[in-house]
Amino acid sequence: MKELRSLGAAAPPQHNSCRARARSFAGRTLLIRGMGPALTSFGISGALADPALTIYQDSKVIATNEGWANSAAITTAAIQTVAFTLPRGSKDSAVLLTLNPGAHTAQIKSAKNASSGVALIEIYEVP
Repeated sequence: MKELRSLGAAAPPQHNSCRARARSFAGRTLLIRGMGPALTSFGISGALADPALTIYQDSKVIATNEGWANSAAITTAAIQTVAFTLPRGSKDSAVLLTLNPGAHTAQIKSAKNASSGVALIEIYEVP
């Protein structure tokens, strides 16, 4: 499901929100990545330079990340899930967590709250 919103009479509608439903991941370990800078290696221009990833359970923040900090656990999870590895030192965001039952939301936005750009949220189940 996609949602388009108009930002005013002078601005054309922009895709600024995307929602999806999936089977329950409760009790499973997930790698959730907020991609911005890494997208440029795939030829995407205008990538969000400094993404901040926030994971909610209902309205409560359960995880957040700004820059994945070259985590060995994140790198290992990416290899296990056959996701491409993030460049060392990139400002892309990633979290590794096991979800409790309930509704969850992944949000990506600019860590600086002033910039905009293209971003991608990826969710992988870690074997």
